[in-house]
Amino acid sequence: QKDDALAVLAKSLGWHLYRGDEEDVLSRFFDLTKMENPSLVVRVCADNFAISPELIDQAVEVCIKRNLDICNPFLKHTYPFGVGAEVATSDALKRVENATRNEEQSYREHIFSWAYNNPGEYSIDTLKAPKFLSRPDINVSVDTDRDLVRLRRVYSELANRETKFDVEDLITTWDRLGLT
Repeated sequence: QKDDALAVLAKSLGWHLYRGDEEDVLSRFFDLTKMENPSLVVRVCADNFAISPELIDQAVEVCIKRNLDICNPFLKHTYPFGVGAEVATSDALKRVENATRNEEQSYREHIFSWAYNNPGEYSIDTLKAPKFLSRPDINVSVDTDRDLVRLRRVYSELANRETKFDVEDLITTWDRLGLT
């Protein structure tokens, strides 16, 4: 498979590894929930390199406290795009899996898009950034070469603390570099 090198790296680091259908992200998540039986699922996208652990914790807390199916920082986002992750109940994931079995492939790739397109069937909320962190104009998701160049500049400024910066540090660095 094309991701064999990544699988070798994961095994060498002692990580648990599961490889499912390359074309069906939702089935991979669903298979893992059947194997591990978690109450919540956190979806971190591979093109987001500046994920905030604090935002994940906040989304988990909000999901539990408000008895939500899904909580994320993306819909009507106020945080910089790409710093958070989707948190959902395993039950919501199962309902999406069942609802999309015979639907278009995009619902299988963007695993919660079915729920977002059918909000009456799911309880969903978006994390709202406090004013000092509200920067929806910033996008740190890496989808293009230009995105990669920008994020490399940010990380070079944060050298020696690549895993020890928060969203405020990211915004300050972004602004100091004059990125758009």
